[in-house]
This record gives sequence, C-alpha cells and structure tokens, in this order.
Amino acid sequence: MYLYHKIIKSNKLNAEWVIMVHAIGSNHNNFKKQISEFSENYNLLLLDLRGHGMTKNLLLSDSKEKILEVPAKDIIELMDKLYIEKAHFVGISLGSMVISQIALTNPERIISMVLGGGIVRYVWKGRFLLFLGKLTKKFIPYMFTYTLFAYAVIPNKKHKISRKFFIEEAKKLGTKEFLAWLNIIETFEKTYPIDRIKMISIPKIYIMGEYDHMFLPPVKKYIEKNENTEICILPNCGHICNIDDSYEFNRVAIQFMKNYTVQY
Repeated sequence: MYLYHKIIKSNKLNAEWVIMVHAIGSNHNNFKKQISEFSENYNLLLLDLRGHGMTKNLLLSDSKEKILEVPAKDIIELMDKLYIEKAHFVGISLGSMVISQIALTNPERIISMVLGGGIVRYVWKGRFLLFLGKLTKKFIPYMFTYTLFAYAVIPNKKHKISRKFFIEEAKKLGTKEFLAWLNIIETFEKTYPIDRIKMISIPKIYIMGEYDHMFLPPVKKYIEKNENTEICILPNCGHICNIDDSYEFNRVAIQFMKNYTVQY
C-alpha cells in the first residue's frame, strides 16, 4: 500500500522531480500556491503522509514504531514505484523532519533540500507545549491541543489564513493518528541530536519567516557552523512561510534548486 499522491508533469524536456512533504495535520494542498510556478521547470510529486488527506488506509498509528523512519520509508517506496531515481525535496515544518531522515538514510535519492519553516530544535516554549500535550493527551480532546499549538506557533494576526488552514485540515486527522505523529515530534530532539543533523552534506536552504519565533532562533544558530546550509528569512512571514508569501518563497526555492541541476 502506497501513500496517496498526485503527479504534475512539466512541459519542460527532461525535467527533474520535486517531491513536496507537508506539515502535521495538513495534506498536499499545503503546496497549492507552489504548483503553478514550480511545474514550469519541474515534475511535481505531491503526497499525503500516513493518516493525512487522502491517505486514509495507511496509518502511522497502525505501525509498530512511531518513528521518522516510517514516513521516510513510505516516500522512498513511492519513489521506487514511480521510478524516480532522485529528486529535489521541499518540506514545510514536520516535512523538514521527514526529509532530514531521508537525507540520513538515503542521501543518494536527494539532489537538494528546501526546508520551509524548518525544524532543527525547539525553544523552551516549544518544549513546554510538547510536555503539556503529552501530559494531557489522555483526557483533553486532541483538537484543543492542536489548536493551542497552532496559535503558539502562528500567533500573529497577519498569518491567520495559514493558521486557519492548518486547524481546519487537522480536524480530519483523528485522535489516535494525531497522537502517533505527536510522539515523533516529542522525541525528535532526543532521536536526532544536532551533531547527527550536521552530518547531512546535501545542499539545503532553510526558508524561514521573520516571525517564526518558535523555530527561527535554533535554525540561525545551527547554520553558523554548517558549510552546506543557506538561510533566507522572509519579511512579514510566520512559520508557514510558503503560504504567507508564496511569491517570494517560490522565487527563492526555485533559484536555489537551479543551482543544483543533475546532468544526465
């Protein structure tokens, strides 16, 4: 059984592939503002992770292990099925975690990495919210916890469109599946110490919102000592910067990927 996916072919001859990995509670529509511009130069593979969107019969909660290797393996299996040897990867939030896992286990499948609202570490507020979520998950409805997270991560009124999108989509996830994905997020720092993430030598860029107060500070600190990493901070944007300013996100991402074209 494979992840639900949608393929958009470019009219460009020998176009490379871009695989897009969405955030928790979302689905492939996370990238609807990228499709038009990206498909001018690239073939696109959009997918729904386990339990998200149209992937209804393949659940993370049914897996014996709730670890990042599971969604990473799902994507590699999908690439094999579609005969995609390697691709550029674009991820948002949780998607950046999944892509980082693929980079550690299957680096030969990745040309470059574009990590929007990328996550490498949590600030103290993030750790507190995850602790609170773990503490209350058995007796508080998951949508209360998710909504609390959404407002903490995306607090600015300017970004209410992206916040509303994620809250509405998360309603389709269900309690059991949300808690399975929450387990991955809770254990990310322990499972992926910063030294392990620094082992990734694949070209990558973090595209971060100026107001992404939860995840921007750790990323800025991380890239100081990583030669293979770039950062672009988008003004007036929050955590979900590909929605907040799709024009600038698209411009930066496409320009970056063009620097790492595979010669056939």
